[in-house]
Amino acid sequence: MSTLMRWLSQECDAGAAPVDLHAELKHLRRDNAALQQERDILKKPRPSSRGAKLGEFAFIDAEKASFPICRMCHVLGVSQSGFFVWRERPACRRQRQDLVCLAHIRTTVALSHDA
Repeated sequence: MSTLMRWLSQECDAGAAPVDLHAELKHLRRDNAALQQERDILKKPRPSSRGAKLGEFAFIDAEKASFPICRMCHVLGVSQSGFFVWRERPACRRQRQDLVCLAHIRTTVALSHDA
């Protein structure tokens, strides 16, 4: 006799309400899928500033096509509202300067490879 059937018979003998095995299996599969997603999120490499919320928000933004935003926020310990506020916030002056500098560097590299 399988362990599951033995447990079921013990529960029925104890006078407990019968268990709907199909509903229980469906629930356990859903929980297992959620745990596997959380494991996969934690396996992904993240920026070295692990404690910084900005790094976590950037990770969520980069991986939003692979995992649900709500699950990533939960696993990484940040709020969804904080993520959405961060995403809508305009770039600061330093970030804009960095983007301009990066564009110049990429142009210079591209021109040096063409020469």
